[in-house]
Amino acid sequence: MNSTPLLSYNENKKQIYNNTVSDSGNGIYVNSGSSNNKLYDNTLTDSKSHAIRINNGSNGNTFYSNKIISVNKEGLEIDQDPTSKNNVFSNNQVINSASPNSAITPEIQKRTER
Repeated sequence: MNSTPLLSYNENKKQIYNNTVSDSGNGIYVNSGSSNNKLYDNTLTDSKSHAIRINNGSNGNTFYSNKIISVNKEGLEIDQDPTSKNNVFSNNQVINSASPNSAITPEIQKRTER
C-alpha cells in the first residue's frame, strides 16, 4: 500500500493502473495540463480530501473501474475547474463512504452510468 497520491503532472497519454493508495490527501490528482491519460483499476481508501481531483487544464482523461472505499470528506468529488474539460468517468465504485453526501455528484453520476 502507498500513502502517496497517484499524481499526473503535465503527463500525456500515460496509463496509471493497479495501484492501491491509502491514507493520502488526494487519492488521484491530475494536474497541470495532463491530458489523454487512462487511470483505471486503482483502489483508493481513506483519502483525507478528494478521491479524485482534476485541475489546471487537464483534459480528455479517462477514469474507469476505480474503487473508492471509506472516503472521509467529499467522497468522489471531481474538482474539475473550468480549464479542465472532456474527462470521462465510467464504472467507478464508491463503497462504504463515511459521509451521506459523499455520493458521486449528479453531473458525474450521469457520466458514470454510460
